[in-house]
Amino acid sequence: MYNWRDVDKVTYGYTSEIERKIKPVIITSKELYPFDITLVTSEVRKYLQPTIHVDSNHPKIQELARNLAKDEEDLWKLVVKTALWVRKNVPYDLNTLTAEATQKASWVLENKKGVCDEITALFMALLRANNIPVKFVYGVSYTNNPLVPQNWGPHGWAEVYFPNHGWVPFDPTFDQYGWIDAGHVKLQESDDPEVKSIQVTWRGKDYQVNLGNINYKAHIKQSGNVYNSNVEIKPTVYLTQTGLDSMNLIIVNVKNKNNYYVATNLMLGRVNEFEIIEPRENFVALSPGEETQIYYTIKLKPGLDPKYTYQLPIIIYNEKNETVQTSFTANKQSTKLDYSDINKAKAILNEESIKPLSETIKLNCDAPKIIRKYENPTLTCNVSSDGTYYFENANVCLFQTCKEISFSTNEQTTFPLILKTGKHDLRITFRHEKASKSQTITVEKMDIPELILENIKNPKKVKANELFNLNFEITQKSYAPPKNLSVQIILPKKTQVMTIENFNQKIPLKAEINSDELRSGTNKLYLILEYDETSKKETIIIEKEGYGALEEIFYGIGNFFTSIINAFTEVFS
Repeated sequence: MYNWRDVDKVTYGYTSEIERKIKPVIITSKELYPFDITLVTSEVRKYLQPTIHVDSNHPKIQELARNLAKDEEDLWKLVVKTALWVRKNVPYDLNTLTAEATQKASWVLENKKGVCDEITALFMALLRANNIPVKFVYGVSYTNNPLVPQNWGPHGWAEVYFPNHGWVPFDPTFDQYGWIDAGHVKLQESDDPEVKSIQVTWRGKDYQVNLGNINYKAHIKQSGNVYNSNVEIKPTVYLTQTGLDSMNLIIVNVKNKNNYYVATNLMLGRVNEFEIIEPRENFVALSPGEETQIYYTIKLKPGLDPKYTYQLPIIIYNEKNETVQTSFTANKQSTKLDYSDINKAKAILNEESIKPLSETIKLNCDAPKIIRKYENPTLTCNVSSDGTYYFENANVCLFQTCKEISFSTNEQTTFPLILKTGKHDLRITFRHEKASKSQTITVEKMDIPELILENIKNPKKVKANELFNLNFEITQKSYAPPKNLSVQIILPKKTQVMTIENFNQKIPLKAEINSDELRSGTNKLYLILEYDETSKKETIIIEKEGYGALEEIFYGIGNFFTSIINAFTEVFS
């Protein structure tokens, strides 16, 4: 209580230091839905009733709640499914703060927007409509959202009742399902968002009191460690190499390695060279030990330079910033995927998880990794099972080419490989009414290496004893890179040799030459490329201003003595 006398304006408040230690509520076993609500206490049952803002008796809310609960027997998964529906369909919108009061859940459902109190109110209404007790929690929370520059502010979230575990926190605004972080400071709980944690009353004679805004100022003094989700995330790509302007499918296998339920939001990182078609993020709710598979569809942006091969990273991360990566490459020679290809790929992958005997099938296909220009090898596929079922009239397909097989333990089939130059992801599928399996192997069809010399730049005339540069570029015109590449620059008096390793597409080179290595007058220089038992030659003409006949005499004498020295060296060696 505060007391003032004879004041026109006063600012008051209090300071507290709060230590928050958060431990997630561990739900290790399935709780059935629906449960017998008569077995819970009257104190819990009061959080089932409709209120002013949680109007769970509204017909549209009840209809949506029934659809969400249809065929769901797992209470935890139904609560998460409800939170995800609200999260995906009701964006956070600060414009609703301009309203005179918090909007009802039915208004939020109708208008598809709201702030934390209103988003939570709709979440609560849908749960209460499905006979699940839920309470509103009011407090302050920390956020790094740029819309909240002071980082701390009032916030509302929910606690849901689980018969065997008690009250479990859920924050659909912050994507925290079954847990909340230590930045949530709880001040009060109620059955409706309208009840606030701070109420002001006053007593006095002949006073008119006008209340100003309540301001929160907070900062973090110390923070601890973030809980590891212990969720295994393994991303792969449908094609490890695609054409330019192609689509691709990102496949992520997710496994809950905990002995309790978890929910996580997996997001695909943005990359300049491609756009994310669908979705930007995937919410995954997993029971103990459960595995699932999620997908992201991407499309390369137009305008990528066909002269280059692009290495494109795939980055998957969650709300705790746990990150995994893979990558794929894109160039003009490789296969292009469109929407129909992506849909077919998803259908086959989904079949594997649905059909009952998919786990019994092993598909092992093999082919040479490198295929030379005039080679036409075969792809060999072995399909095996444990022998408990006879797979009759099954199909093994390489893209659209299919072969029918029947077996109980093992069968082999082959496909001829007639491919264009470039790297190819060969997608092989086994399909039967009881099982499906797919495999991708990568092969590379080579052509004959071809290089060209271009952009040769040299002076037309040089003076005696002058240093000058010979500049040129080597460009790869073929798909196959050269092997054993060397460059010879043959001068009248000397030969320079360059050995080039790890050649890639194009390389600029520069040779420094002393004009004393030329003869006076007109000189022919030869630029020779040698690689893969192939050679290419370019002739360069340079005029040297020199000493004329006298220089040639000295040059001849020098060659004479050099020959004598070389002869003696050979004899004595």
